[in-house]
Amino acid sequence: NEVYYNLDSGAVKTVDRAWDIAFQVSGMGSTIRINGGNGIELYGYPNGDTSHWSSLDTAGISGWNKYYNSDSLWSKGAFSQTADGMFDMGWGRYNMTTHYVTADSLFVIKLSNGSYKKLWIDKLASSVYYFKYADLDGGNEIHDTLAKADYLNKNFGYYSIENEVEIDREPDNASWDLVFTKYGD
Repeated sequence: NEVYYNLDSGAVKTVDRAWDIAFQVSGMGSTIRINGGNGIELYGYPNGDTSHWSSLDTAGISGWNKYYNSDSLWSKGAFSQTADGMFDMGWGRYNMTTHYVTADSLFVIKLSNGSYKKLWIDKLASSVYYFKYADLDGGNEIHDTLAKADYLNKNFGYYSIENEVEIDREPDNASWDLVFTKYGD
């Protein structure tokens, strides 16, 4: 569990840790975190960009870069670890004309149940994240979205790939001061 805590009144909310990825929903943020404390692992696909979705191959995955959330910044999630410059968000690039972040990277995610999925965060457009994931062979492909507007006064909107569902789990930002949780290191 995670416990959201208010220094004046105590525990505000206790919630199960059953989520896989978290999308930043506050302000202009675009980082995406993994639930490393629950055993989720994220690998950057080194053999091609988004045009390689159909041919993604995990040969040599043990030598691929594994990405983790920052241990000091909420705004630097695992998907943002390769960000290089003002317009590079790690998983995609910000376009000054459209004001969208469009994907330029593919990922493989290991879920807490030990299964692997390929994952494409397609874009962040008009405050909506568009993404898809599938079995490594391309089967069971799911397209989904997460809208920032559905998570007002929250830091993140959460998603379970394993259960194919969005999760609204944080209490209102103004109601808590600390969160007791588990981090992957």
